[in-house]
Amino acid sequence: MIEGRVRELVAEVSAASDTWTPRERIDAIAELEAAVAMLQAVSNLEAVAYVERRRAADRAARVGTGTAGRGAPVEIAMARGVSRATVDYQLAFARQLVDDHPTLLAACLDGQVAQSAAKHIVQAAEPLTPDQRRGIDGELAELACELTPGEVRTAAHRKVTATDPQAAAKRAERARARTAVRAILHGDGTGSLTGLLPAEQAVACWQRLDHDARGMRADGDERSIDALMCDLLVERVTGQVQATNLNLEVGVVVA
Repeated sequence: MIEGRVRELVAEVSAASDTWTPRERIDAIAELEAAVAMLQAVSNLEAVAYVERRRAADRAARVGTGTAGRGAPVEIAMARGVSRATVDYQLAFARQLVDDHPTLLAACLDGQVAQSAAKHIVQAAEPLTPDQRRGIDGELAELACELTPGEVRTAAHRKVTATDPQAAAKRAERARARTAVRAILHGDGTGSLTGLLPAEQAVACWQRLDHDARGMRADGDERSIDALMCDLLVERVTGQVQATNLNLEVGVVVA
């Protein structure tokens, strides 16, 4: 039903666009962007509602409270064609948006605020209590309507810090606890290894690799600094003398 109506809109836009003036075309782009924001906002609402209703249904069916509604994110992931991790991240954002930012949510549903700007605000407000978030919700929504997403991020952090001077410390503490290492295979024979670390640890790792790579270059190694740093990283993680002697068999693409 929804997809069919959107297809009709796309066909209507495509059919009419050949006769548009530049002014009409730029207006259409703005309207399409607002439509995207509306659809993303209502999708967030429906995802939260689905999880809550599944949880209630499971409880009514006397499923253990520890597992009630646990299958809902998997079902949403399958419906959207994305990973469970992506859905978990989106649900965490959507729940806070629905619970603690009603004015911002209304602006999103009205097409005035893009999801990217709303995410900046929700993330910035995480260290605050629910009451504090609701207390500045109107001001944050107003900022989101007036500024670009990048500007919103900076302005939201300032507003949150003014509301709770310890917010920056709390945010840093939470962020530093979310350490992780991820591998992303790009499907072209290359891959990325990323580590989310406390800032000083990330800088220390990079500086050590850079220092040693430059030392090897000074000693006559003809590889580039980037190539040397990559080879040194692999050698030190795997414990192998030759970084190219990995004997890895990759069968799954991690996205």
